[in-house]
Amino acid sequence: MTRETGPKGEDIAAEYLLRRGLSIRERGRRDRLGEIDIIAEDGETLVFVEVKARTAGTPGGEPWEKITPSKLRRICRIGESYAQAMGLDDRPMRIDVVGITFDGDQAETAHYKDVTRFMPPPRNRL
Repeated sequence: MTRETGPKGEDIAAEYLLRRGLSIRERGRRDRLGEIDIIAEDGETLVFVEVKARTAGTPGGEPWEKITPSKLRRICRIGESYAQAMGLDDRPMRIDVVGITFDGDQAETAHYKDVTRFMPPPRNRL
């Protein structure tokens, strides 16, 4: 992702979420734990959105495939910290991924809701 592609992808993702009825609380939230691209609300649910943008034809698969289990854990920690700091930790929360694929002047958007449902449970360490 280039310096131009990232912010452009986040703009497209924010517009996409707004059109689907979510409200945007914050963008580019940074704290000592890391960054969340977009913090939104879907009704009463806090939604922590990771945006992954790429140019069509580049190697490495689909944008959402770049979300690793460690990245999800980091987003969970940042989201929990944010919710607690804002007095919102009693609300439901989820993590979504918005993948943007640029092909010339066109952008294709894919929205994956509640991605932690699809993650395997953590392994117990011996």
